[in-house]
Amino acid sequence: MTDWTSSWRRAEVVENRPVARGTQLTALRLPDNLPFPFAPGHVVALRLMTPAGLHRHPYTVCGADEANRVLTFIYRVIPEGRLTPAFAALPPGGAAEISGLHHSPIHEEVDAEAQVIVGCGTSSGLGPLWGYAARSLMEGEQRPIHLVVGVREEADLPLGPELEALAAGPGTFLCTPIVSRPSSSWAGLRGRITDHAPAFLPRLQNTHVHLVGNMAMVKTMEAALQAAGLPPHRVTKEGFFNWNAEADPAVVADLARRLSGLPASAPP
Repeated sequence: MTDWTSSWRRAEVVENRPVARGTQLTALRLPDNLPFPFAPGHVVALRLMTPAGLHRHPYTVCGADEANRVLTFIYRVIPEGRLTPAFAALPPGGAAEISGLHHSPIHEEVDAEAQVIVGCGTSSGLGPLWGYAARSLMEGEQRPIHLVVGVREEADLPLGPELEALAAGPGTFLCTPIVSRPSSSWAGLRGRITDHAPAFLPRLQNTHVHLVGNMAMVKTMEAALQAAGLPPHRVTKEGFFNWNAEADPAVVADLARRLSGLPASAPP
């Protein structure tokens, strides 16, 4: 029998809507009878016929509804991109194809011994973290889950109603938005995730941190967390873009000091 993960499977659009400026949610139903082992954090290949031809690209699963066989993806729409504009424009009933099953789902990566779970995502990187939190809370997770999302402007904050629904449900759930270029009316946190990390990681040694999104944030946070003493298995990650970014050693050292409860380094 052919391995089903190597086959292209037809998928039908059941929902397609913006969830923030430039960020789209697309839900696809798999009408076949093949296995449906998907969970938030898995990666599949998506293939679609576009005006420029047949294109494919990996996408991270953000939601997986096994009962209805529906996969949800949240992604940035790149106006000049070959695939995302066509994907975002698919109408209900529109067709795409998916294949493969890659990467570990988030629930398998989170350390079972951790007492607190913190997810840090930039922009659409919040998508799989939201899906993980929704699944975990539905399954009765009692550990606190704190999601932190960093965006440029308020209009870029995704999934507002969905996050409010999680906060109003059972379990201990919190989401903290951070805006780097806010308007004068923004009353929340300003800056970047790295600016505020010590505030949402006060119990560092009891915490598992999952990082998703801009690799500049991911690499900086990962290096600083490990320098501050968090074991490597308590820091998991997935990069969405900016893969060639490198962490600034001075920034990492300063953040590690602050995560350890020491004063920030003096500016030069």
